Amino acid sequence: MSSNKDVNGNFAAPDWVKEEIFLDILEKDVENFARIQSFRVEPGSSNGENYMSIILRVIIGVQRT
Repeated sequence: MSSNKDVNGNFAAPDWVKEEIFLDILEKDVENFARIQSFRVEPGSSNGENYMSIILRVIIGVQRT
């Protein structure tokens, strides 16, 4: 399993967590969805609380038409 830290020891989201994987959901569930304005991935738990998996929090800002 790969590390979730960058070379400086800071949190680094897995490469597969990208805006594109959320587009279908946003287009379906957000009324008048136009585009993703902001996209941020953070740890979903504190250090030492995720023994068996990666827990992520994804914050997405959207623009509507």
